[in-house]
Amino acid sequence: MVYQEVEWPSFVAKITPDSTHQLKIPRNFFNGMAVSAETILRRNSRRSGRCWIVKMVTSEEGDLMFKEGWNEFVEDYPLEFGDYFYFKYHGNSKFGFTVFGTDGCEKEMGTFNGNENDDSD
Repeated sequence: MVYQEVEWPSFVAKITPDSTHQLKIPRNFFNGMAVSAETILRRNSRRSGRCWIVKMVTSEEGDLMFKEGWNEFVEDYPLEFGDYFYFKYHGNSKFGFTVFGTDGCEKEMGTFNGNENDDSD
């Protein structure tokens, strides 16, 4: 049996005043992929730890957005307007993420407000 690794898509999103309550997902990101409305977000650099359940909704314009639970997610991190999220889809409605500051460097998340040692899935 030959095992073929799946290359899942990724996208980058900039933090703006609008993205503190919801985050628009690029239209071409899913490109026909079936994804559950309930998604799990977890830092890319950690295999375990805190995760957030965020629901995707479809806007009136037909865009997919992280919406329900997104506000709580962004409140747990020391984000600033102009920071960037890098999201990597891992299948089964799970996303890994990394946050980059306005200087282009990965942000240290040691000062976030959530409990990163929570191993709940």
